[in-house]
Amino acid sequence: MKDIDYIAYCIRLAKKGEGNVDPNPMVGCVIVHEDQIISEGYHAFFGGPHAEPNAILPVMDDPRLSTCTLYVTLEPCSHHGKTPPCADLIVQSGIKKVVVAMQDPNPNVAGRGIAKLRNAGIQVTVGIGEELAERLNPAFLTFQREKKPYFVAKWAETKDGWFAPEPKSKKWISGNDTQPYVHALRKKCMSILVGVGTWQTDSPLLNDRFHGGPDPLRLIWDPENKGEYPTNLISKTAETWVLNRQFDRESQGYHYVKIQLLSELPDYLYSRNINSVLVEGGARTINAFFKLNLIDEVHRFTSKSVEWGDGLPSPKIPNGFELIETKAFESDTLEIWKKK
Repeated sequence: MKDIDYIAYCIRLAKKGEGNVDPNPMVGCVIVHEDQIISEGYHAFFGGPHAEPNAILPVMDDPRLSTCTLYVTLEPCSHHGKTPPCADLIVQSGIKKVVVAMQDPNPNVAGRGIAKLRNAGIQVTVGIGEELAERLNPAFLTFQREKKPYFVAKWAETKDGWFAPEPKSKKWISGNDTQPYVHALRKKCMSILVGVGTWQTDSPLLNDRFHGGPDPLRLIWDPENKGEYPTNLISKTAETWVLNRQFDRESQGYHYVKIQLLSELPDYLYSRNINSVLVEGGARTINAFFKLNLIDEVHRFTSKSVEWGDGLPSPKIPNGFELIETKAFESDTLEIWKKK
């Protein structure tokens, strides 16, 4: 196997931590001796051991380590956080060759881990599989580089382009076969946001009911505080924040957060270490995020058969996005778009 093949395998390992490590990145690591993987690890949960110790510690006493190569998807950390520095452990292990897919943009690391390894006499190669590693952690990378959460818009529309009935009522567009995908998307994001109109009309649970969670933080954009918030809609698995212009307080299980303008939300969520937001509706709320140029990724479901002839128009993806993937479901076609 080539270096790129081992990095690709590390990427697959890293994805096992999806939804469980936020706001940290997913990371995978393998240790290779004479073209054989002798140990592997990934970051499994926030606050737990990183990928490198999960790979190194089971073979720490193996005399072959000095002739092994360690492959990892992201630069080993060099600072004390929830866990000790991974770069120190690599040095202690005696491993003499390390392949890193990409440098960590986190200013607490940002080349320091690589420098520490090289200063210890370890041969470090950086950049093999970098494109794969970039695609692995878009929320983490956006959060570190742009100091804002990664915003994902998701909606379903009829074959003839309608988002919801007018006047509003609860009416399904997508088939049941799309639900596991949507709930997996919820699991990937740290928070999920709907406008007060969607909250009032649909009473959505906004959780993951197919993959065991964790469930995202629930955000309701209700600037004039016009919504009703009954106790039977409180989630037992995630907090619910009502974003409004009037006050900060807690009441009957809801957290009211004072936000004057939607444009202030990215900075506020950044300050609270929330690195991703799934914007599920309604159409006016999604369009408001588009207007502020906040959306980074779009998942649009289009029904293959449902047509209404009238209703609330679906959002329009603005210029500056490119289609990167399509998926076919029995009931719908999914398009995934990303900001260029």
